[in-house]
Amino acid sequence: MASRARGKAPDPPKSPAQVVQVDMEVLLNNFEKRMEARFQSLQDQLSNFANEITGDIKNLRLSVNQLRDQSSSVKAKTEALGIKVGDLDKQLMSQADQLDFLELKAKEHILRFRSIQETSNEHIRERMVIELSKFLQEDRQLLDSEIDKVFRVNSRFATQNKAPRDILIFFVKKNTRDRILQLHSKNKFKIDNKDVIVLKEIPQRILQRRKDFTFLVQKLKENNISFKWENLYGLNLNYQRRNYRINTVEDAQKFLEKVDLQKQEPLKGGSSLDLSTTEI
Repeated sequence: MASRARGKAPDPPKSPAQVVQVDMEVLLNNFEKRMEARFQSLQDQLSNFANEITGDIKNLRLSVNQLRDQSSSVKAKTEALGIKVGDLDKQLMSQADQLDFLELKAKEHILRFRSIQETSNEHIRERMVIELSKFLQEDRQLLDSEIDKVFRVNSRFATQNKAPRDILIFFVKKNTRDRILQLHSKNKFKIDNKDVIVLKEIPQRILQRRKDFTFLVQKLKENNISFKWENLYGLNLNYQRRNYRINTVEDAQKFLEKVDLQKQEPLKGGSSLDLSTTEI
């Protein structure tokens, strides 16, 4: 009974080392809990950031796909528009060619005479009828009946060179104009023993397009090779008893590459020159 009254004996006091060990365990335990909490917080932040990045990437991909779709749509519309513009250009070119052809036909009865000195109080029609009738060896009254009208006009050539104004003669028949041109090509038309320049009236747009072939025409003239302009574009030339149709600048370049005009040699490579030819 006495032992029960006295109760459990108290624990022996802890040594300083034991106290320090307990404190260290408590500190480590608290540190681990804090680190675990921070790590979990960092994981949560990284997870949220990853979710945000994933969402941004998805939105970016969606935007890129939308831009691609828009780009494809714009490209398709642009191509369709390009086709329409191309068709329109062809139509405009065709209409312009038709207008040029009509203008060319309308001017088939006209000749332009250049470098004829002006005189005071001149009767230009009477003067030209007299000179042309002598040139053609034709009755003066008959020639006068074949002429519609005669007058002088200003020209860029006359202004730039301080030369006499050009004379335009409108003939009733194209045949009269052609006879003058044919005779002029063999025997130059002169007035007061001075050469007169005789020109066809050609629409300005056709003259501009003919400039594309200047490099070929110069070579042909230097070598006395005959040629004839087509109405709208290109020319026909005669070389080595063949007629060649030059439709494009590429044709002209190819022709000059294949021949030696100065030696008047046949085409190099035989029939390899891909041009329209007609033997004469």
